Amino acid sequence: MNLFFFKRLLYASIVVFIIGVFTFRCWSDTEVEGNYALDPSPLIIITNVTLSDAILNFARTAKINYVIDPHLTPMMQRTNEADRVNYRWENVTVKTALEQILKDRHIYLIYNQQTTIAKISNIDKPPTKFDEAFIHGTNSVIPLITMEDVPLYSALNHFTLEVGVPFEVDRQLSASDEMVNIRWENLTIQQALAALCDNYSLKVALVGTNGYFKISQN
Repeated sequence: MNLFFFKRLLYASIVVFIIGVFTFRCWSDTEVEGNYALDPSPLIIITNVTLSDAILNFARTAKINYVIDPHLTPMMQRTNEADRVNYRWENVTVKTALEQILKDRHIYLIYNQQTTIAKISNIDKPPTKFDEAFIHGTNSVIPLITMEDVPLYSALNHFTLEVGVPFEVDRQLSASDEMVNIRWENLTIQQALAALCDNYSLKVALVGTNGYFKISQN
């Protein structure tokens, strides 16, 4: 179980971008020239890639912080040939390509302006609106937050300890078997905590006028 604040190189992509005369494989942490988040690419080819790897690499290249709705876990775990991703685009941005992959599978990319995290879900539901006192604290922006296979209850407790505002995480959540896997850039601890609560349908309530925030199941 790896908690928080480390950088891990993932060699999982078979996504190939051909941009101008440059051909490169979009490894997870490769630095390449050009703004692939905004600029259309003359040619993008993706062949025989799992959906989870396609999302990971396209979202990272497009500089999108995202989280996967737990309802999509079974779909993300499919590796059979019929569920693999195969596309060829001309003159589109990486973000547009990602949106097409999701749309063709009836999956939504739901942006949350408060958290700056996009939720990838098969349910088209507006993001949770959080109390401004919860979102806008005094914590500074963190360049990189990563978690790999961290139990949800542990992840929530870890974030609440860093926030600097009194929090209580309902102990009933310790029974959850949900595992957190995230890689987010340039956001605050409050935003990260709110994004987890939104993704796992958790309630954040202020207890008392000048009390503490409590996180529990909806």
